[in-house]
Amino acid sequence: MTMGFLTRAFMETIEDFGMDKIEALQATGANYLQVIFQGLLPEIAAALLSWVLYMIENNVRDATLVGLLTGTGIGFIFDLYFKGMRYGAAGLVVLAVIILVVGVEVISNLIGRLIE
Repeated sequence: MTMGFLTRAFMETIEDFGMDKIEALQATGANYLQVIFQGLLPEIAAALLSWVLYMIENNVRDATLVGLLTGTGIGFIFDLYFKGMRYGAAGLVVLAVIILVVGVEVISNLIGRLIE
């Protein structure tokens, strides 16, 4: 699902890209690879990176929930500790998931500010 979602998001990002820069590069005689690497990628890099980070964050949350329900993924470790009444370890797992999700969000915001 992740690859399909990212492919669709990347295609929509590329479609929303203005063609002015590409037309200007083609008018100056740039070949296909130059147009891609000098015109298209620098303009859409921030959007592509934000989609990738969003999917990482989403997959961490999904893995936690799936683990609680099915016994696999990150949530399995939490469930194992919680049912074993090892609340300190279960709290540490919850804290690690929170730090991971917040960390990805902070990195996403920092990269967005640096690229803009």
